[in-house]
Amino acid sequence: MAIFVTYPPEGDDGHRLPGNEWKPANYGIDKEYAGVERSLRMLRVEFEQTGNFLYVIEAFRIATAKRLYPPLWVLDSLQNGFTRYVTAAAEGMGNLDGALGLVRGRGEATSWRENDLRVRDFKMARLVLKMQSLGLSRPQAARALASLLDRIPDGQVIKIGRHSESLGRMSMTGKAIEKAVARVADELKHLPIMFRNLGWTQEERRDQLSVFYKSELPQKIVQELWPDRG
Repeated sequence: MAIFVTYPPEGDDGHRLPGNEWKPANYGIDKEYAGVERSLRMLRVEFEQTGNFLYVIEAFRIATAKRLYPPLWVLDSLQNGFTRYVTAAAEGMGNLDGALGLVRGRGEATSWRENDLRVRDFKMARLVLKMQSLGLSRPQAARALASLLDRIPDGQVIKIGRHSESLGRMSMTGKAIEKAVARVADELKHLPIMFRNLGWTQEERRDQLSVFYKSELPQKIVQELWPDRG
């Protein structure tokens, strides 16, 4: 016999896992599901800010892989997307990628490419913000990172202290990296405060900036951290 579960009568908040009023009695939100909850929360924010349907698909995949009901924002988005597809198909113009917005018009980035670029922006922004906490200005940090990215082997992990990001070799100007940081800075505004509170020692700053050539760093920083090599 099929078992149907209706939507929670008062909806859900779109972030947490299924509400108390309709979860099985033996269902417990423990550490295993806390990671799922964080992922779903972040994916909803990304979807609301970009409209990229890949975030809906990823949220559905993450939830169901853990045998959990997806949040209503995921189910409603799928419902809307599939309705657009069925409507278009009835008119002989059905295309699932188009209905879900995964393929854009000529000259526009696809959702897949858009997602890749956004992930890249976040990686570069986290590195630049970390470098700012080590004493560089944002333009200085962006120029140093641009120089590093132009010479590293493809796919190498860039490690600044314990913070690492995997970025492929690429040619970008410092200005382009600054723009990438600006695109996602609001979503990472907690990082500068967190980094500042760590209170780096001179030795820690030297260690974390050692991934760069001295010529890639501001002369003032070089003289301050390596006075015998300035």
